[in-house]
Amino acid sequence: MCAVVQITGIGYPPLAVRALVSQLYTSLSARSSLAGNPALTSITVAGLFDYNPHGADILLCYKFGSARFGLESALHTVPTIRWIGKAAFVFCV
Repeated sequence: MCAVVQITGIGYPPLAVRALVSQLYTSLSARSSLAGNPALTSITVAGLFDYNPHGADILLCYKFGSARFGLESALHTVPTIRWIGKAAFVFCV
């Protein structure tokens, strides 16, 4: 069984959204590792971002936090987030 949580947004995420994603990641990772089932031990967080500098910046905001919120920002990160979507090789002809 595969559970999916989808969170959508526009532009740069507010701190509350990053805190929600981080809390979901932390609690689901802890729950799956406690279950003892090897199939459940990894939680994948993936983000669909624009293929431009702003999209990359938003991904990095989820992954590392932002300087705007200082030390509080580092508490609400998802270091294993993966970028999905188009990449440079898609546009090569």
